[in-house]
Amino acid sequence: MKRYSELFRKTIQPTALYFGVTEIAQFHRIQASTGFREAAKWVNTKLRSYGVESSILTSPAKADHWNLTAKSFQEWTCRDAWLYLPETGEYLADYQADPISVIQRSVSCDYRNENVDVVFIEKGKAREEYAGVDFKGKLIFVQEPFASFVEWAIQGKGALGFITDCIYELPGVRTRNDLYDIRNYTSFWWKHTSEEVPAFGYVLTPRQGDALAARCRAQMAKHLNNPKESPYLPVRCFCDASLFDGALEVVDAVIKGETKEEILLVAHLCHPRSSANDNASGVACAMEVLRVIKRLQDSGDLPRFQRTLRVLFVPEFSGTYAWLQHRQGQWKRILAGLNLDMVGGRQSAGYGPITVSDLPDTTPSFIMSLATLVMDEVRNMLPAHSGVDTVSGFNSTTSAFDPGSDHYIFSDPTVNMPMLMLGQWPDVNYHTSGDSIDVVDPAVLHKSASFAAIFVSVLANLTVEQATEILHRSSQRTIDKMQEGYLKVLRCQWTPQDLAQRVVEWQKNTQANHNTLLRFFTGEQAKEVRALVKAENTQLVKQMSLLEQAWQLPVVESESVPQPYARVPKRLYVTPVNKPDDYMGLSLSNKEAYLHYVKTVRAHLAGAHRLEALIQFHINGEDTIWEIARKVRLQSASCEVAHVAAYVDMLEAFGLVAY
Repeated sequence: MKRYSELFRKTIQPTALYFGVTEIAQFHRIQASTGFREAAKWVNTKLRSYGVESSILTSPAKADHWNLTAKSFQEWTCRDAWLYLPETGEYLADYQADPISVIQRSVSCDYRNENVDVVFIEKGKAREEYAGVDFKGKLIFVQEPFASFVEWAIQGKGALGFITDCIYELPGVRTRNDLYDIRNYTSFWWKHTSEEVPAFGYVLTPRQGDALAARCRAQMAKHLNNPKESPYLPVRCFCDASLFDGALEVVDAVIKGETKEEILLVAHLCHPRSSANDNASGVACAMEVLRVIKRLQDSGDLPRFQRTLRVLFVPEFSGTYAWLQHRQGQWKRILAGLNLDMVGGRQSAGYGPITVSDLPDTTPSFIMSLATLVMDEVRNMLPAHSGVDTVSGFNSTTSAFDPGSDHYIFSDPTVNMPMLMLGQWPDVNYHTSGDSIDVVDPAVLHKSASFAAIFVSVLANLTVEQATEILHRSSQRTIDKMQEGYLKVLRCQWTPQDLAQRVVEWQKNTQANHNTLLRFFTGEQAKEVRALVKAENTQLVKQMSLLEQAWQLPVVESESVPQPYARVPKRLYVTPVNKPDDYMGLSLSNKEAYLHYVKTVRAHLAGAHRLEALIQFHINGEDTIWEIARKVRLQSASCEVAHVAAYVDMLEAFGLVAY
């Protein structure tokens, strides 16, 4: 690994990475749009200029098309849009100046030559207070997330669309005031059902929004003093946009190895202009990895890979489902992968550590332990004060499994492509117009690209010596978990029984992770690695047993299962259900089941998406609802068996689960 580290450190160019982010960020890369298509073509052409084999896969972007468990959506093109305030002569929003100033997937409107009234809904006021207001033909101005108003205001009240200045606040990361001159990236996500009424909308900065709110209040005051005055502020607006059956693209690049086995690298190319850290940074790093590996192999400085390296540039989530739909015959070839998400934010400007997110317990693999070894190589590159040791030049960490991007689809047990995510959090400018090239740091990009290059190179040419190092690191990580768990017991955060249950699972999971090394070796090497794995597993059991005895942990007793939770669900679908609301439009009973689940469970559940992913992963046709809840609880403390039962009941109503 040290050889790879030195080689890539010298060859990967921070300037090339930075310019790559700059160029990608110029495209307005909304999923299934002209801008995304142009960006995909640019990436494809650039990779081919490096001598890398690359092609574009096209999938339908249609309302009635499904890619496995993901419903597609129509293509969207916006040519121009603006919002004008006659009272001041000011354009509050202008698509040409900042595409984020329009709610994405807005439909056309033309009020260039006539006024449209704005109804201001004060934040926090009950909707019943507006029962007597005529919304028909008006714009709704809200200073909170607009999505919850769509059905009520557009479908129910006949409003035309929205104005919003809402900033999604992140506790401990950012407040509305922190981004007072920034716009939030927002979008309509049409389900293309008969009930939907298409709408349009505009996004303001909080500063603009507060000024507009003051004018709306002043106009209402005029009306109260003089009923002849309109109670509503007039604006003019225009949007030239189209929703239609089209296509979405995935760029698929390969550097062929000596076998059909593959290692996968993924980056999502989507998001608005200029979205730089999210996710032009991941795309630029993936492209630089391909460029450098191809150059080094052509020059003979890097041996040809045993396994093929495949790199996908996708519209997040939708592109991964589309690629999996088209490439089902290739799944078993892919042994492991890495998802490059936001990986270039300037850490001195409010951006958090580069973070490696772990796998779910249901997808065993050794790759997280490999990742920690690789990060050690990348991190410790600066000389310490002594001149002998090395220190880190940037912040990095590891985290538990998080289903926030495409890696979680690949890591689903029904797909079984173990994939980690390299990301960055917190991100003060996440999903806003503030995510510009100014927040990107070439040095951080270099570290992320170096990590990715070393990681895929080791996997592509894994040796017995590296397998030995990985096994030792894996066991040590498990012992560290036990010691951290015991500290929680001492601090009364866990009971001894809590720790004892986790120890059982950690031992089982670690041994399963070790066994996955065998997939990477054949012949005599396989025999050697099998012996190493057996010896390491034996030693691990001894170490863990000694700690259990020293801490006097209780024996884990089998639990009696209450009858309502003794059912054993079986999955009838492949790939996770990412958006259960996609299934609402298939039948009235589906809609009722979904809305019942949302109202009774999801609306009151923190981290619902993560919890639901883990529940799905544990539906294996063998475990009861009770056992699924127990296993999920070990990874997500908020899980209750009633939550699991309710979610599985909804999937059963969709026809996705059977007992």
